[in-house]
Amino acid sequence: MHHYRGFTLLEASGAAGAHRARLRLEPASPLFAGHFPGHPVLPAIAHLGLALGGARGLEDRELTLVGVRGIRFRRLVEPGEDIEVIVTRGLEAGALRFELRCAETLASSGMLVVRADARA
Repeated sequence: MHHYRGFTLLEASGAAGAHRARLRLEPASPLFAGHFPGHPVLPAIAHLGLALGGARGLEDRELTLVGVRGIRFRRLVEPGEDIEVIVTRGLEAGALRFELRCAETLASSGMLVVRADARA
């Protein structure tokens, strides 16, 4: 188990072009700050950040997000929930499909368009 600012990595694995990670979003996570007072939910940019983290795990290198396609938000994610991040390679270079799931229910999905970070 690894602790990061705002979440705990419970487990991670990679095999055959896929990366999976299970995280616990800490109740006091700064990811929820100001979004929304009285009923905090994970903002869309945090969904993308978690997906990009999974993409970096899949590719095992630094990546820069240059675009998103077909993104869908289907379920609110609240503090204290466990979230599963699943990233797989798309059909075209630089395209990575992601899903974020809570309690086996799809929270968000889409395609990340990335490029390798030249500084890495």
